[in-house]
Amino acid sequence: MSTEQSTGRGPPGVAVTRVRAVWRGAPPRVWAATAGWIILVLFASARDSAADQLGGNWPCAAVQMLASSGQGPAPVVTTVCLQPGGALLAAGGDDHRIYLWDVAAGRTARCLVGHQDWVHAVKFSADGRMLASAGHDGRVILWDPSIAEPTCVLDQNCHAVTELAWSQDGTRLATSGFSAQVRLYDIPTRKLVGELQGPCNDLRALSFSPDGQSLAVGGRNGKMRIWHLRGGQGPEEYAAHQGRIRALAFSPNGKLLASSGEDGKVHIWNFDSRSGRDLPRRPAKIFSLAFFGPHELAAGGSDNLIRLWDLSTGQEVGQLAGHQGSVMSLDSNGQILVSGSYDTVVRIWTIKDRVATAPRPTTELK
Repeated sequence: MSTEQSTGRGPPGVAVTRVRAVWRGAPPRVWAATAGWIILVLFASARDSAADQLGGNWPCAAVQMLASSGQGPAPVVTTVCLQPGGALLAAGGDDHRIYLWDVAAGRTARCLVGHQDWVHAVKFSADGRMLASAGHDGRVILWDPSIAEPTCVLDQNCHAVTELAWSQDGTRLATSGFSAQVRLYDIPTRKLVGELQGPCNDLRALSFSPDGQSLAVGGRNGKMRIWHLRGGQGPEEYAAHQGRIRALAFSPNGKLLASSGEDGKVHIWNFDSRSGRDLPRRPAKIFSLAFFGPHELAAGGSDNLIRLWDLSTGQEVGQLAGHQGSVMSLDSNGQILVSGSYDTVVRIWTIKDRVATAPRPTTELK
């Protein structure tokens, strides 16, 4: 292997070093650079051996985080997001920083410094031109990902913020966290324009519908509340879980809303039939959800697995293994699925039509 390294301008006080690896022959599992905050990146030319252990016909690349100071433990990964129509992947965790790298080139890109505590959420706008981040410090920051500079601090005196959601047109950003309110910001004016009352305190899950007209939130009491922002009708509320809701995801056509939580269930609400159903329960808390097709849903949990579901049949069709910690965040653009974990690794899975048969529970948990 050979590497090429260059240093450029980054956020104040940070030297941005870009490393490009050129593989000759079979690559080792992980390669490392020693400069500052650099992320260790592996883009494997074949299937990752850990992923092969279970459900293993999706090729996988592993991204191992490094300690930002060069010493101490690597940061856990609590949030990942792909840039729509672009090549960047953003990740954040407990070292207060946000890392960007070029997925196609397989190299680190930039480091964003602005939070003073755990980064809980990063989300790109639909056009990919803005990145929003939020954390335990109560700050909500907008970034220009092309220059790694903050463009605006929307809020810095808030409660801890754990989730973000953009409207499709990029004019609204919603935030939720350790309170009962969902805050709505108008992005053109950079102003807080409203607060919506959630179903409980501690709202961990938030999602806009694809058309931007509905906003769903869920939290500690297992209820999800859905506001229809146009038309003047009141919010709908459903008791979907027996524990804290940790993730919400609308299907690409907006007709389904998936929720998951600490009760181990994935619940699917159908807006056409006005009814909900539970997928077969599994022995893990489900922390993350992402649609990777019209009826295909990925769910990551405390058992370190990503379970793949076909919602047209309600069947689990495969599992992706390799993480050694809870899978806290998922995102997909239809070609790849990315996952972030407490094991300090981001995995990038190339989506295939078929997932190999994997061992599954013989009985459903009640």
